[in-house]
Amino acid sequence: MGRYKRTTERQTWSETGMVKAIEALRTKTMGLKKACKLFSVPRSTLQRRYKSSLASGAAAAKRLGSRCNVFDTETELELVQHIKTMESMLFGFTPKRLRKLAYQLAKSNNIHERFSSVKEEAGLDWYRGFMSRHPDLSLRMPEPTSSARAQGFNKVVVDQFFDLLTELQTKHHYSPDRVYNCDETDFTTVPNRPSKVIAARGKKQVGSLSSAERGQLVTVEICMSASGNFIPPMFVFPRCRMKPELLDAAPPGSIGVAHPSGWMQTDLFLKWLEHFVYHSHSCADSPVLLILDGHKTHTLNLDVINLAREKCVSLLCLPPHCSHRLQPLDVSLMKPLSTYYTQEVEKWLLVHPGRIVTTLQLPALFREAYLRAASALTAVNGFRKTGIWPINRDVFQDADFAASLPTDIPRLEHEATGSNTELVAGEVSPTGEYVELIIEKTGMPIEILQIPVLQSQPLIRHIGEGASQPTSHESGMEQLDDVDQLILQVISPITMELTEGQVGDIDSLLTLVEPVLQQPGGGDYFVEIGSALSNKLGAIKPFFGTKNSWFFGTKNSSPNMEQTPIIYMFMLTSNAL
Repeated sequence: MGRYKRTTERQTWSETGMVKAIEALRTKTMGLKKACKLFSVPRSTLQRRYKSSLASGAAAAKRLGSRCNVFDTETELELVQHIKTMESMLFGFTPKRLRKLAYQLAKSNNIHERFSSVKEEAGLDWYRGFMSRHPDLSLRMPEPTSSARAQGFNKVVVDQFFDLLTELQTKHHYSPDRVYNCDETDFTTVPNRPSKVIAARGKKQVGSLSSAERGQLVTVEICMSASGNFIPPMFVFPRCRMKPELLDAAPPGSIGVAHPSGWMQTDLFLKWLEHFVYHSHSCADSPVLLILDGHKTHTLNLDVINLAREKCVSLLCLPPHCSHRLQPLDVSLMKPLSTYYTQEVEKWLLVHPGRIVTTLQLPALFREAYLRAASALTAVNGFRKTGIWPINRDVFQDADFAASLPTDIPRLEHEATGSNTELVAGEVSPTGEYVELIIEKTGMPIEILQIPVLQSQPLIRHIGEGASQPTSHESGMEQLDDVDQLILQVISPITMELTEGQVGDIDSLLTLVEPVLQQPGGGDYFVEIGSALSNKLGAIKPFFGTKNSWFFGTKNSSPNMEQTPIIYMFMLTSNAL
């Protein structure tokens, strides 16, 4: 009985002490009386077990009562290891599933047991005993992990990221105070998770005071270095015009901008980058590495890339769906910052009865939480745990990638390139045959612009409602305006370090390119990359290969077509299709 309370003190001695006492007698390091006193074991029990022919471990095992464990020690250890392995792959066992597994294990190995044959599962007493015998196991509430994150964080992608990081470090020799990580996070006037409170046991529902049902959202851009320095944050307020008084109680040095949505935008991130350059003092003699996620406000931004190039800021993008393990801010700062902010909001509501938290009070509340969380130790630990500084790709063991094993998909390796642009995807160069064909089709002089090969998995295609699917290149061009924007998810990380005079960049994919992709069992599809700027599109001439499809498109540099048009070229690999 798992809940049986003993009434005697039989076999209350420690098995570890018994083993040590038996070994002491066998090695003649002490006598029987001294061993009993030193290791707190009964004299008669020690004498009897010492005289037995069993090994020390077997002789010291307790065998009280007629009942014994269903599984031997070796089998239980294998079961424990299986439980840990499945949990690391995000398929953890619930108590119910574990009891059913124990029943199946006993039946398949013809082990005598007293489990329920009706329920076909082990009992609660066996479960409680099993958990008590293995204190390294505990019942935990799992954190939901999306399938995209489980698939995205795999060894191939992480190795590619560290290859790029090592290459940049070898080239520029960054010191820890020149390596930064930035990320935006949102704070609302109504925290999502209130703090736990003490209430009467058995009460079904416990309430907590909040400002409203749904709060106003303010985005904050945060940045820290591997040496523990912090760049003053930037606030994005949900309003049309910015008021300076909103920053009166914000952290020192903070800046603020306004946007109706309260979210970070492309032009707003440019303002933050200017703010970052000012505080980081980046220059040719002291270049800076900025690690950030691959959000479109960061990567699909020509002005940001040009400013970064001008100020010697290398941009290194994290692999998609890996920020929970590779981003220092997510690993060390964001969780305590959110917790401290919630505490500050609750404290403010307590001392201001009858009032609600608005965006006017949010910067002051954020300041108190930020000054508590933003410590040098927190920043240094974040970079160390992610292996970014000091660079250590071995910080992640094979067990850390276990979640990606059930859906592991090999990633395409990037091609080597001699270009000055450091990119995960190799750059493509048009052959003379294609160039001549483009000139012949357009009848105009052209300027070649290299665009990286985009390795995408999966490629999301969407045909807008009411838009008929084209059956030829010409019909596709006529119906181009009817197609909704398609999202292209680039799996590989991207790092950008453009040199002076280089034309190409990711943001050049503002052009629409309309290929007709013939697939078995599929139809004709549009593919759109970037913003829907079909009115600025010149002539598109797609060309098809067998395994890989190469597409070219022209975009006039000016509406009157007086300037030289630019040729945009990219490739969709067969694996991405």
